[in-house]
Amino acid sequence: MSCVYVISEGKQGPVKVGVANNPNPRVRELQSGNPKRLSLANWWKMPDRATAFSVEKEILGEMARYRLMGEWIDADEFGMCALVETRIEERFGL
Repeated sequence: MSCVYVISEGKQGPVKVGVANNPNPRVRELQSGNPKRLSLANWWKMPDRATAFSVEKEILGEMARYRLMGEWIDADEFGMCALVETRIEERFGL
């Protein structure tokens, strides 16, 4: 199972958009290198890994001007989750 996830440093962000088979261990992996408490804001099960990476790529491209480093984005948790949900529905009908 592949998922697109949003991990957050708090309600006001920043947030990370990524792909994982299971997002819960991913939060723990990222937590070890982050002094702020991370949480899994939301995740969406994708039909396959290619679709998951397509969603991730689209979101990261759309939010490029707000990217801080890597896949971390200067955005609030609620807004990012709403954007991911909308793009998944619009582009992939999921």
